[in-house]
Amino acid sequence: MIGKKIRVFLDTTYIMPLFGIETDKFSRKDLAKLLNIKNMCFLVSLVSLIEIKWIIISKTRKNMKLRKTLREKYSKGLDVLYYKSKIKILSLITPEIDEIENKLLDFGLSDYFDRIIFSMAFHEADILLTEDQEIHSVWKDHQDIFEGLVVISWEHFFQKFK
Repeated sequence: MIGKKIRVFLDTTYIMPLFGIETDKFSRKDLAKLLNIKNMCFLVSLVSLIEIKWIIISKTRKNMKLRKTLREKYSKGLDVLYYKSKIKILSLITPEIDEIENKLLDFGLSDYFDRIIFSMAFHEADILLTEDQEIHSVWKDHQDIFEGLVVISWEHFFQKFK
């Protein structure tokens, strides 16, 4: 792939640190490492931004102080993502993406957000970076259908591309 950037579609987990939410598998430091990898074009679905807002609302129902803090971080994160980031936001759900989303539902992938992200990655990227084991499993079981897309976790991705 000389001269061509690898298109890497990021699952929601990988942009959450921009909004003040980290997991045990991916932190703010990991995000900095990821964005410093050369020859990559990073993509994310608008659906991930909706999912993050839903996470903030649902996880802070009983903690208004935390909700206020995360709302502020969400707003700042949007500013960074839209105007100062190396990550491109994709927003369209096309008939082709809908068709793949329906297949993924038939294959047993239960989460709608994950199905849209997987479908968009299949149409737009070379790699889908995700920790979601259900996505990994569906991809492994149906690689003949999803030819051209590699599904990989952060640990394996970083070892390969650091």
